[in-house]
Order: sequence, then C-alpha cells, then structure tokens
Amino acid sequence: MVEDSLEGHICWRYSEVWSIKSDTGVEYESDVSVKAEQLRQSAQEMVDLLGMQLPIVAKLRKLINSLPVQSLPDILISLVRASFEERLEILDTVDVHLRLKKALPLVARQVESLKKANAAASDA
Repeated sequence: MVEDSLEGHICWRYSEVWSIKSDTGVEYESDVSVKAEQLRQSAQEMVDLLGMQLPIVAKLRKLINSLPVQSLPDILISLVRASFEERLEILDTVDVHLRLKKALPLVARQVESLKKANAAASDA
C-alpha cells in the first residue's frame, strides 16, 4: 500500500479509501466504511419502502449497491426531500466522512416519511 503524506485529507486511489489521517496520525478508514454502510442500508430501506416493481426501482437498487463511497451522498440527496440549502451543504463539503455524516439524517428522515405515508395508506 502506498502511503500518502496528506494529513487531514482523504486519499483516494481507484475510488477506494486508503485512509483518513488526522493531525495525530490516527486513521479513520473504518469509520468511513461504517458510515458508508449505514448510508447504503438506509438507502436500500428507502427504495424498498417505495414498494414499486418498476424497472427504474430495480435499476436504482443496483445503482446504490454499485456506487463508490464518495458518490453515494451526491446521488442520494437528489432522491430525498431536502431544502436547497441542505443539498448545497452536502455538495459543498469536500471531506467524505462529513458528507456521509450529513447525508445520513436526510435519508433517515426520508425513510421515516415513507414509513408514515405507507402506514397512512394501509390504514385508509
């Protein structure tokens, strides 16, 4: 593995995370992986709650599973209800860890909204 001396920055090679180093030299690669997996799971739940058997939903499922970590927040914020400011804040953030951290609540909010809508539809 090739080391990169950039501290406090994300080092990418072929769309994979090498590591994220803080000023103290601590690596946070596993934290990014955990956040990315949480975001993927929330996105899959969101797509499952759509409940449609349309080809586009199948393509969306496949896309979510195949996206690299750094692109996942970009695509997902285009799918959720969010204000322009919320979307811009995520797109403006360079650090992937922070992007994942900011995107998670938006996707979770959309999942909860879909759950409530499905529950209301089933009650009617």
